[in-house]
Amino acid sequence: MLFDDGTVFSTKNPNQKPLLTINIPSGLQYGSNPGSITNQSSRFQVPNGETLGLIGGEVTIPGGVLGAFDGRIELGSVGANGVVKLTPTNTSFVLDYSGVQAFQDISLSEFAFVTTSGEGGGSIQIQGANVSLRDLSFIFADTRGSGSGGGIVVKASQFSLEGGSRITADVTGSGQGGDLTVDASESVRVVGVSPNGILSFLRARVFAKMKDKSRKLTLA
Repeated sequence: MLFDDGTVFSTKNPNQKPLLTINIPSGLQYGSNPGSITNQSSRFQVPNGETLGLIGGEVTIPGGVLGAFDGRIELGSVGANGVVKLTPTNTSFVLDYSGVQAFQDISLSEFAFVTTSGEGGGSIQIQGANVSLRDLSFIFADTRGSGSGGGIVVKASQFSLEGGSRITADVTGSGQGGDLTVDASESVRVVGVSPNGILSFLRARVFAKMKDKSRKLTLA
């Protein structure tokens, strides 16, 4: 972890002085072989409005629930010697991957469920090389009340959605929903159905009356 005063806290060298700083961290620095992250919990949830982040090497989510209702979820898979910049906000941090030269893969499978849905919908950012969802895995940032949703952004080289998996940023309340953006530099693949006939799809749809219906579903 990097700090603005030049201090570095390293889990590989925890005895390096100083061990304590009161400065706000400015970034996450990864070494030559960033460790992989695998979700092994059935439910990993933070308090409403907070941020849940899994940022490391390869990120694998084989089932289970990741929840941050009305909050923010960050999934990032970085390559060797990458630096993820942190910009503090009132409640959390905004992550900036501009200092990362190469990314690794992110996969959701076996009914994995990632959600920030709530009164305001929350926001989700996913950044990796190959990002894939299969086996009825879901990512939801739906606005169910009067709040304003932050939307979903997926950035990858290759993106695939299959086997009945879905990503939605819907509005079922009176609030302003967020946009859904998939930015894949090489390919976007949305195919197939689950064994029980559920279609794979991306959706940003309004199911209720709202003041501003200007929504965006962007594939780039």
